[in-house]
Amino acid sequence: MFMVLDPETIREQLASRLAELQVRAAHVHAARIEPVNPDSSEAATEKEDDEVLEGEEALIMLEIAAVRAAISRLDAGTYGVCARCGQGIDPRRLGVQHEAALCLSCATSLYD
Repeated sequence: MFMVLDPETIREQLASRLAELQVRAAHVHAARIEPVNPDSSEAATEKEDDEVLEGEEALIMLEIAAVRAAISRLDAGTYGVCARCGQGIDPRRLGVQHEAALCLSCATSLYD
């Protein structure tokens, strides 16, 4: 298993990222559920903004899931191992994207 940093440092970084994402998700959710004033001359713009916020919230939730999965892999002792091919994930990749579950080769092949 490849490790960029010691497991506790990785866990701290992942936990910090998770907390940050949860705060962002809460702010986006609060903004999204704020009722639109039907009498407002900007009701159409507010509705469009809500659609953008829905998309942003969905992306944040996906990132939260990825970080939680990385923490689970860390707990299971499989962090740094590609979930697809079982090879080690390059430490440089993990250094940039701590939640990476796939090696670069497998991640790239998803888009071929």
